[in-house]
Amino acid sequence: MEITKEKNILTYFFEDEKRKFTLDLLTLEVKENDSILTNYPRLLEDCAFYYHFENNFIRKVSYLVFSNSFSQKEFILETISFLEKMDSLGFCFDDVRFIYEHLDLFRKIKINGSFKTFFEEGNTEYISNNQLIQYLFKNLFNKHNFTNDIRESLSEIYLRTNEDYLKYICKQEENQFIHFLYNWSSMAIDFFTICQDLNYDYKKEKNILFAYCKIKKQKEILENEKNNRILMENDKSELIFEDDEYIVIVPKSVSDFIDEANQQKNCIYTNYLEEVVDGATNIVFIRRKSQITKSLLTCEVSPNYVLKQVLYHFNNEITDKSKEFPFVIKYQEYLMSLPDYDGNFEKPFNYTEEEYWNWNNDDEEDNDEDN
Repeated sequence: MEITKEKNILTYFFEDEKRKFTLDLLTLEVKENDSILTNYPRLLEDCAFYYHFENNFIRKVSYLVFSNSFSQKEFILETISFLEKMDSLGFCFDDVRFIYEHLDLFRKIKINGSFKTFFEEGNTEYISNNQLIQYLFKNLFNKHNFTNDIRESLSEIYLRTNEDYLKYICKQEENQFIHFLYNWSSMAIDFFTICQDLNYDYKKEKNILFAYCKIKKQKEILENEKNNRILMENDKSELIFEDDEYIVIVPKSVSDFIDEANQQKNCIYTNYLEEVVDGATNIVFIRRKSQITKSLLTCEVSPNYVLKQVLYHFNNEITDKSKEFPFVIKYQEYLMSLPDYDGNFEKPFNYTEEEYWNWNNDDEEDNDEDN
């Protein structure tokens, strides 16, 4: 395949297919011979992903037009215009999607001698999102005399927030030296996200550290109220099981998860609460009836009622030598008797990967024989 560029026309020639296409960069019209194409042939769509194109500009334009990832014509044309200006100065920008999705930012950038000098001093041909943002806000960063490390973090913050918030964070950094905090940029982004979620005006807060702690606690209270309501409303009574000595308990509140996590020293509150609320899995506790408030075993049961994990304190796995093992097997058999049980796609707790694979294949062979 050969690709040439003459003025505003790209020509794609596929020698094996004996077909030639042209792309007008001003109108985005694609022609084969003199016929305008409304649907692109498969070879042109594949062409968008040919990363062996030597010319970076042609590669990016092909991706923009033919990949079906970008739909707004005026945005595509603006993106191509920006890429072409950079190409004329000898610079490449790899993240086309970033340009397309942040044209409000790129409209503020003037591709001129100052732009060229800034990036030539950086001794780079390929320009990253981060570097471009540092160029755009160089006057703001210079005003506060920030180091390069702080500038990079501020650029990352801007990517996830907006210009007004970036200016707010610059003032906070100048007054509070928040960059000394571990992972401070993530904290700043999280603060912005929570403020957006709660419709809270961050600008009235003079100390971001105190404000972050306050609003994070407020969000946690609201989320716990929501999660408590969902846990109470979810009817999981089919997961309850007992014998004379043991009972399976379904947690009905956030505090139940916290208590179990504290007693068992495990991660069910931090890693599993949201999954349970979303219906992606189930968590149950196995307790002795004589010590019903004391944690013993934490279990994960899939939505298909497969008993996936059975863990003691510090996530120690139950074994067939454990005193509670016979009860757990009875519970597993009970789950398997439920009408909606489906163990074809998930490994039970007491199977190794090899045992589960062999069991699953044996089950499929039995089904084939029955048919």
